[in-house]
Amino acid sequence: VITARLLDKTVPKNYVELNHELRARDSLLETLEEEFEVLEHRVATLDNEYQEIVSYRDECAPKKRADIPFSAFASFGLIKTDDQDAGVSHTRFAESDSLFFTIPQVSLGFDKEVAKDTHFHGQFDFGSQVNGAQGVTINEAYFTFDELLEDTKARLGYFALPFTTEHIGPFRTAQLTITPSWINTLNEAWRIFGASAEGHYPERNIAWTFGVGSGTETNTLLDTPTRLALFNDSPGGGANVERDDAFSYFFQIGRDVSEQGAFGWKFGYFDNNGRPNQVGTPTSQEISYWQLSFEVPYRDFTIMGHLLDGDWQLIGSPTTDGFKSWNILVNYKISDRDNATIRFDDWEFARGGPGRSGFAITAAYNRQVTENSQLQFEFLTPQAEDDATNIDADDDLMQFRYKVFF
Repeated sequence: VITARLLDKTVPKNYVELNHELRARDSLLETLEEEFEVLEHRVATLDNEYQEIVSYRDECAPKKRADIPFSAFASFGLIKTDDQDAGVSHTRFAESDSLFFTIPQVSLGFDKEVAKDTHFHGQFDFGSQVNGAQGVTINEAYFTFDELLEDTKARLGYFALPFTTEHIGPFRTAQLTITPSWINTLNEAWRIFGASAEGHYPERNIAWTFGVGSGTETNTLLDTPTRLALFNDSPGGGANVERDDAFSYFFQIGRDVSEQGAFGWKFGYFDNNGRPNQVGTPTSQEISYWQLSFEVPYRDFTIMGHLLDGDWQLIGSPTTDGFKSWNILVNYKISDRDNATIRFDDWEFARGGPGRSGFAITAAYNRQVTENSQLQFEFLTPQAEDDATNIDADDDLMQFRYKVFF
């Protein structure tokens, strides 16, 4: 009692009132916290209901064009050929002194994610009046497994060699010229029926590829003069025939261009492991070659080069002969839509014969008309001489192309 009286005398009354007010405020805060918890629960419920409505709306809405797995490509051309009155033509056109319209390529593409990290790609090419083909040809058809291992992808099916350069675009069409170089014509002629793995090391910008396939044939026969320098922008691809103990294989390692002034390079090797002299079902030829390519962008210029050296043996031939080729390409960016290209191309064979060596100059102008269309003009002048007569064929070629991707 004495202590209480002392406190009453020593503690001001305003402190007691303040204590009561603080307790009242604490009670109000507790009430507000409870009300906020109820409000949060109601907001979460509303959010869940909203997400269900959005999900149902997306399921009912028509699919966007980006979800459609089909794509297509069409190429329309105007061709002017030379007299071709001496030797043999080293372009794809045998018509003499002609001017004509044509449809070099019509293709249908199919791309679909069939499972998590698993995609399917197919390209189907339709016959055209240029190559005289009928029906549908499978250009490529393969599965890609994106996460086989860390930084490693796998491919399984029917696919092209990874060696082709010169900025090959959608549907395997050249973007800087109409006609590929001799080396890339040869590379594009092969199709592997098998499997490959590829890896990439981002910290060093190094990529590698290795693949094996069944005994690989090709429509490009090196002993045929008219196909020797087949400057061909039509869909590539040859017939693959399974044979015991005849697996083709390839590998490539290189560095892509990552910035202005950077030096990109690739080194690769291919062997079709053919059996031209085996009993029963021999292949048309055995061919193996290595190649080295580089690319250097500098300001508005891009400089590209390609070197190839190899050996081949024709069916029925007891000897193996060598061949080699090189090319240099310079592209100049005129504007965001326009660019111009000049390319120097050389090829040579150890075995002499008509049309088995030569030199060509290609000049091209390319314009990106719209996001999905391109206009190209090209002048091609092969200087391939017949080893027997030492006469250059009059096989200059001038052509226009209008390409549409949709």
